[in-house]
Amino acid sequence: MAIVTGEPLSLDNASSIVKEAKSFDECTLKCLDDTQCVVVYQSNSTDSCYLFSWESIYQVIGNSSGGSGTVGFKVYTEQPACELNSQFLLNGKLYPLNPNDTMNNQWKIDTSEDGWTLTYSKP
Repeated sequence: MAIVTGEPLSLDNASSIVKEAKSFDECTLKCLDDTQCVVVYQSNSTDSCYLFSWESIYQVIGNSSGGSGTVGFKVYTEQPACELNSQFLLNGKLYPLNPNDTMNNQWKIDTSEDGWTLTYSKP
């Protein structure tokens, strides 16, 4: 997961809300276990955790544009977690929904003036 500070433009399309999540780490584990989840969000450790599935989220507002909370993008990379370069991973990279199928259901993260935009493509 590539972790940034910010928040989704809207929580309306969250595919799942985990009310009993005790930490953001627990939220990310829920997203990693869900094959459709691409983004996870939690405003703080006492609030619910929001999971967003493929094609349900299109914009994340960064901290510098007023977004608050923690957002995790499910990205597949060979970089060790301790050396994750979020700027590189979240700027123009294309990711498959399923790591074993790199031809179908891909999504792309791009930086924008306010944070990040997500686009989706099918073959």
